[in-house]
Amino acid sequence: MYQFYMPPRTHPSKVSREQAGSLSLKPRTTIDMTTERRQYIRPESLNLLDYLVVDEQGRQGAYSMARTLNVSKGGILMETHLPLQQGQQVLITLGLKDRLIDVMGRVVYTTGSAGRYHNGIEFFHLSENDRGILENYVEAFHKLYAEESSRHPLP
Repeated sequence: MYQFYMPPRTHPSKVSREQAGSLSLKPRTTIDMTTERRQYIRPESLNLLDYLVVDEQGRQGAYSMARTLNVSKGGILMETHLPLQQGQQVLITLGLKDRLIDVMGRVVYTTGSAGRYHNGIEFFHLSENDRGILENYVEAFHKLYAEESSRHPLP
């Protein structure tokens, strides 16, 4: 599996769109498919995003920046500095290469502590245009992974 790699000294708020779109790929040595329960495969990737928590009445709550740890057609794993509550709705603007998409999602779970929280987000609304951008991004990532896997199979 491959993941995008950002040098550790680069703060996410100081990365330009051009830099975010040209992150390098770094091979991952292990794949654990025995516990996978997701409907969609989620390539590991680092993408910058901002999110806005929205309550059931549509009132705006916390607004912050975050990053993805993986992306699929149906959701993301998002790393935040604030814990999000299961069931909360979030409006996310996500950078995929040189494109921005807006999605509405629901927090399925949150883990972590000390300012690093991993939030599983399930998408429930995307425009058709944004859905197409997301699908193209994920399919391109899968194609790249398949090509790299065939050249460098795991032992």
